[in-house]
Amino acid sequence: IYYMTIDEFEFMIEVCCNKNVSITSIIDSCSDNDAATSSQKFNVMMHLHQLSPEGISDRKVIVENRDYLFDDLINSMQKSSSLWDGRVKEYLAVRKYLLS
Repeated sequence: IYYMTIDEFEFMIEVCCNKNVSITSIIDSCSDNDAATSSQKFNVMMHLHQLSPEGISDRKVIVENRDYLFDDLINSMQKSSSLWDGRVKEYLAVRKYLLS
């Protein structure tokens, strides 16, 4: 019997998809490896990392959203930069006046 977290289960599903293997074949492999003391692992994730040492790639939707968010962040930073350009001393003087 193997206990695994949701994260481990999702990782196992991704390994299955990337390696084109079934869940049962992965569990059988884990069981076979755990039968010998020389190849036993502490948890399922260690078995999965052995099967897929390169890890799993991000899903397309994650990549697209990440790119969108980074582009939006960069645009916001550029706009902010143009607003504050040369005005930091002015801001600090006003802030000091208001806080005193």
